[in-house]
Amino acid sequence: MATVNIRTAAIQYGTDIVECHCEMNVMTPAGPVMVVKVVSLNEPTELGSPDWTDADLCLAVATQLDIDPADVAIAGAS
Repeated sequence: MATVNIRTAAIQYGTDIVECHCEMNVMTPAGPVMVVKVVSLNEPTELGSPDWTDADLCLAVATQLDIDPADVAIAGAS
């Protein structure tokens, strides 16, 4: 199970930034909690092309968060 699930991703054309809304499972002293984080990516040219894939988006988010790409998934994707 992924620790980060991308809920939405949108290209902000005014700034040329891809903004992703992610749900993250975070362990706290009180136990696991779900946190929503907005991740801004600075690679709009690559991600905004018609050829980008869900895997490309997951890799970009993982790189930005400095985590293993296997820990990132698209919410609801099978």
